[in-house]
Amino acid sequence: VPLLQLPDLATGIANGVKVAVQQANAANLVPGVTFQASVKDDPINNSNNPEKDANNARAFIADTTVIGEVGPLNSGATKGSEAVYNNQGLVQISPSNSNVDLTDPKLRAKYEPRAASGKGPNTYFRVVTTDAYQGPSDARYAAKVLKVKSVFVTDNTDPYGVGLAAAFKAECQKLGIKVLGTGELDLTQPNLGAGQVAQNIANVSHGKVDLVFFGGEYDSHSGGGTFLADAIKAQGIKAYFMGGDGIYSPTFISASSNGGVLTGFASNLGPDAFGFPAAAAFRVAEAKAFPHNPISSYDIESYDAANIILQAYAKAVKAKQLTVGMAQNITTRSIVAKLVGQTKVYKGASGSITFDANGDVTSHTFSIYKVVGSGKSAKWQYVGIAPA
Repeated sequence: VPLLQLPDLATGIANGVKVAVQQANAANLVPGVTFQASVKDDPINNSNNPEKDANNARAFIADTTVIGEVGPLNSGATKGSEAVYNNQGLVQISPSNSNVDLTDPKLRAKYEPRAASGKGPNTYFRVVTTDAYQGPSDARYAAKVLKVKSVFVTDNTDPYGVGLAAAFKAECQKLGIKVLGTGELDLTQPNLGAGQVAQNIANVSHGKVDLVFFGGEYDSHSGGGTFLADAIKAQGIKAYFMGGDGIYSPTFISASSNGGVLTGFASNLGPDAFGFPAAAAFRVAEAKAFPHNPISSYDIESYDAANIILQAYAKAVKAKQLTVGMAQNITTRSIVAKLVGQTKVYKGASGSITFDANGDVTSHTFSIYKVVGSGKSAKWQYVGIAPA
């Protein structure tokens, strides 16, 4: 996970896994086994990197005690590690990836080559749905709730941002929302080129656009969400600013220099972590274990992902498919991956989880948040589920 690039989200993911591990050990899930969580950073130069994540995968594979990975946070990082894990049978479950390519059957030979050749099981899964659903859900919220008639669509050039923005744009066109234009941040420029993009929006729209959509993250290294929201305000444009789960972080708000974020809306994958009844026990456990780290976007999803892996390992031991203490290799890890793939109606903190044949979940829920308040009191507030 990108601990330095996106610390709020990355720390939350790590903490969710650690709570699952602590509970498994306390419950003596597998007699004779003490589970541990190992956390690795995946950016290079403060930007999540597929090559770095591939190297992390090789390190986990070389460790014969590792039974699975929860992550990565970013879809772009996963594009570097997914095939590495699959070739060695090691299961990975992302709590946050939403890029559609990762589970596309047409791309299986690229991302899961061993599975595509019939020599092993799928090893990649995710406990959240994809941009194929998130982008359209955001567009429907913009049309049906915010009543927007015109949008300008932007992204930050990474796989997550590009895919999300494209899906949002396509749905807007179906809904009859006028797309005034598109733009991309430039990671080589000061403030990632947000000022130039905002100026272009002003020129194209003549300052009259209902909503600017951003596909990307909030951070100042390669995300740029806060930079863009502030730059839009600096141009005198009065419009809603909307993004996906990549901007749903307190830092998106707190890093603002001029309050441009105060018109912000964001969608997040899955139910509201703060109010969802199934997550109540987890919230208490995480607060007790990590009192100084507030719950973040993917904590409950990472908790569920870790538990699914732990339960699969426990099931394999109980069925005598695996023996406690044995070194993990491609054969033993493939057993765990196959059992993960059989997950049906798992009652998790984020809801009921069922994996389809591609490793995707069968539910497509998105929560919507808006920025409320001003100054230091500004914060995200849950406003409901996105329209189906």
